Amino acid sequence: MKKLIIALLTIVCAMQLSFAQLTNAILAFENQEMKVAKESIDKYMSKEKSLLDPKGWLYKGKIYQFISGSDKPEIKGLAPEPTKAIIEAYQKTVETDKTKLQEYAKQAKEMLEVVWGLVFNDGIKKYQENDFKGALDDMLTCQNLKPTDTLAYTVGASIAIQAKDFAAAKKSYYTLIANGNRNYTFYKNLLYITSEEEKNTEEAFKVVQMGRAEFPNDAMFMAQEVNMYIASGKTKEAVEKLEQAAVKDPANAKVYYYNLGILFKQTNDNARAKDYFAKSLALDGEYEGANFMTGFMLMEEGDIFNKKLNNMTLKEYSATGKKDETKRDDLYKKAIPYLEKAYGQNKDSKVKDQLISIYKKFKMEDKIQKLN
Repeated sequence: MKKLIIALLTIVCAMQLSFAQLTNAILAFENQEMKVAKESIDKYMSKEKSLLDPKGWLYKGKIYQFISGSDKPEIKGLAPEPTKAIIEAYQKTVETDKTKLQEYAKQAKEMLEVVWGLVFNDGIKKYQENDFKGALDDMLTCQNLKPTDTLAYTVGASIAIQAKDFAAAKKSYYTLIANGNRNYTFYKNLLYITSEEEKNTEEAFKVVQMGRAEFPNDAMFMAQEVNMYIASGKTKEAVEKLEQAAVKDPANAKVYYYNLGILFKQTNDNARAKDYFAKSLALDGEYEGANFMTGFMLMEEGDIFNKKLNNMTLKEYSATGKKDETKRDDLYKKAIPYLEKAYGQNKDSKVKDQLISIYKKFKMEDKIQKLN
């Protein structure tokens, strides 16, 4: 009996000592004696039974948060990396508060909102200071704190690209899209990462398919899809996609016909390429791309005759030289209005150089002066 009484007294004394540590931590915190507050709360929370005490967790969060926000080096130095400890403390408060009113949990949830804002702002500050890795770490912390919030994912993805952490950027973008945030930039950046940075053709094609499904009339995703079909030798599929698009989206048919022209030019089917460029120009006679390609192809045809003429013997020249010169010059002259329209839309130096070469050939000095 005596031994039982001694054991009970020992337990009671231990409990009283433990609660005294929590009381000391709270009193020291209220008096801003942070060294004592931290030592007391750390001792209290090191006990196994304390791990189920929401009040203990709440005050650990408050004490560490005060230390984190202090301007005094001697206080801030008490916990150099407190963010994880603060978040864990408030999250544990919510988990362990089984009381009817859950007052501790309510306080902890409010404090987690405050912590989220502080960490987010700290991440923005680090980003502005070009500390991209530190900024990304803060955004990932914010994502874990509020998994359904879109801001930390959106900003985090952009920062991840700056930090060249493409895996983190992709994860953020895929999460945003999965949660219904189908922003055009998300798909575009995913395509950039998968195709340009990771060189993952298979995944890039899946991203293109996602982009096409979400933005069926977008020229960029359509062009990417066509290019991928061509790269994989699926020219027939590429043609079908563009033909269908021209019918479904007549407002942009000139673009689809232009892309079809490019496709056939790449596969050396010049006759069909010219037909599609002509279709594009029939819808918009000022369309830069189709004008340039039409002029460029006429120049190419003229160059073929020019090369033939340069390689002729005197006998060959006597037979067909004059006719071939006329055909060459006619092709060059036909190219002029198309190239002029293209240059009028976009002052590209390559187009300018081609125009100058033709103007010089036909002694069009007034046109050269206008260009210069």
